[in-house]
Amino acid sequence: MNKDRLIRMLKLLVTIVIIVVVITVINVVIKNSKTDIETTDLKSNMLQIQAKCRVLNDKADMNNKVDEERKGSKLSTFKSEEEKRKEAEEAAKKESEENNENAENTENAENSENKDNLENVAPIEENKQEDSNREKTVDEIIEEFKNLNIVSESDYDKYYVLEDGDLESLGLNFKNEKNARYLINYDAREVAITCGYQGQYLLSQMGLKD
Repeated sequence: MNKDRLIRMLKLLVTIVIIVVVITVINVVIKNSKTDIETTDLKSNMLQIQAKCRVLNDKADMNNKVDEERKGSKLSTFKSEEEKRKEAEEAAKKESEENNENAENTENAENSENKDNLENVAPIEENKQEDSNREKTVDEIIEEFKNLNIVSESDYDKYYVLEDGDLESLGLNFKNEKNARYLINYDAREVAITCGYQGQYLLSQMGLKD
């Protein structure tokens, strides 16, 4: 009696283990399939951008209108919040010197402004953590991408950030990924994406650069 019961329990245990293994395998296969589809779409988009920009660049080069015809905004034109703050402070300082304002008053004003900025940092960071799914601004996206050092600072003028309108004007029927932007280096015919995939941000890293 006990022996039969033990055999039934073992059979049940084996059945449960088999079911768990099968479910796990199915989930892995589904996940990998979805990832493969997303990766294929990403590479396809980047290849299409490369092809369209190549034609556009060659045409612009023939007409001697390279800067006028190229779509997108140069990566170098995007400033981080810290850079914007420093530029604003320098501009304010220069203006105050030109107007012969009192140096002490200027220093007090700057200290007051810095204090206000510091007081506002915590709530802003807290809000970012609370809403991780929010839509990021293009400045935030580009700042995060720059911090990855995928593109050297010396090449910032060579890369153009493509907005949805730029993609549309190139005749492409897709948009940027959420919280991401495509970039193109017309001269090197290199395409990048700010969000990356498994540590790969450049088309050439994926083995697909022409």
